[in-house]
Amino acid sequence: MGPPPFEEGAPSSNPDKEVAKMAKRYDLSEDQKSQIRVILVDEKKKAASLFRDDSLAPEERFTKFREIHADQVTRISAVLTDTQRVKYENDEARAMRNQTGGDGDGPPPPPPGGDGDGGPPPGQ
Repeated sequence: MGPPPFEEGAPSSNPDKEVAKMAKRYDLSEDQKSQIRVILVDEKKKAASLFRDDSLAPEERFTKFREIHADQVTRISAVLTDTQRVKYENDEARAMRNQTGGDGDGPPPPPPGGDGDGGPPPGQ
């Protein structure tokens, strides 16, 4: 007997739980919930297939996963109203900044106590 459906991986890998969170956050209609669930299930299948593909180097796998996720964001955004879309896209941008440790553009932020120029912290 295999694992229960949609339980492996990250907590958000359960489409039903993710749809429930999104429904609460973005006040989704029943139709939107149904459409978004299909998108999330599709992304989960694509991601699972990707991670089973031993022919890919880890960097390629990561890049392809990012592409799958970007497609998911685009597809979900198309289902949302303008107001919901703004909130969703802001949430996605914040999540990406949190994952990358910055805004995704340019060098990472300087370490605590430093100004990023390689010299000693100010005042020393």
